Amino acid sequence: MEDVVYQPKGSSPLGDVMADDMVCTVTEGELQVTAGDMQFTAKEGDVWSCGKGSTKEAATNNGTVVAVMRVINLKAE
Repeated sequence: MEDVVYQPKGSSPLGDVMADDMVCTVTEGELQVTAGDMQFTAKEGDVWSCGKGSTKEAATNNGTVVAVMRVINLKAE
């Protein structure tokens, strides 16, 4: 599990496909998220998932306060 902190106007570009299945949630603020073919606004408390090997994700904080996305990697070992 990790927290990704986005300063106001901060973003992460569309990356490679996910190495693991993941569950994400916004714990603070609000993010504009692109996950695969979906684009949505994720508000505090919203939860979504991304599939291993199939989903690319990007996020942008268009707000004026810090936003935090908590990422939970689901690994089968």
